[in-house]
Amino acid sequence: MTQTTKTLASASVLWDYMSSFQSAAPSDAVVLCCSYDLRVCDHACGLIESNLAPRIVLSGDAGNWTRDLWDRPEAHVFRDRAIANGIPSDRILVEDRATNLGENVRFSSVLLPEAKTVTFVTKPSTVLRLKLTLQAQWPDVEAHVSCPRVKFPDGVSDTVGLIGVINEIVGDVQRIQLYPDRGYQVRHELPAGVLKAWNYLVREGFVHHLI
Repeated sequence: MTQTTKTLASASVLWDYMSSFQSAAPSDAVVLCCSYDLRVCDHACGLIESNLAPRIVLSGDAGNWTRDLWDRPEAHVFRDRAIANGIPSDRILVEDRATNLGENVRFSSVLLPEAKTVTFVTKPSTVLRLKLTLQAQWPDVEAHVSCPRVKFPDGVSDTVGLIGVINEIVGDVQRIQLYPDRGYQVRHELPAGVLKAWNYLVREGFVHHLI
């Protein structure tokens, strides 16, 4: 197995595992954690169009990847995309202060004080970390996490590219290990195969999204 093949195989292990915790259910709202990938918005709009929920919250200011990509908050960019997708403006709530998943959760919960069930939408590689964040920071709501179906590696976002996505997912796996001690997420035991793949990628230099 060549080094490139092993790198892609290891990254695929992480991608498949992190995205495997997705679910959706009839909800009081869909909350979209904005990012660099507008396909996530398209997926969330599809859930609204299928009558999964009566309204959508777009949450996001600027993060590591988007502060140099757009000159306005992610939520405003995604709002334009949602309206272009046919979502009426009166079904859209905008939360434009969040800069990380914890703030996506906390700030959106303030906008939805009566919500009992919420479906969050994020990138495939972030599904598990968001799920663990929700359990720690909004435990009173029945929370689901959904994502678009994106094939790895061919379907990853061109905005940050394959190397960027691998760095990002390596950083997300590290956060799953570290953040419970900081109170940001609940604990989760990663399988040995996932940790082996993660350690290999760290050794290969995919460390630019590590804390």
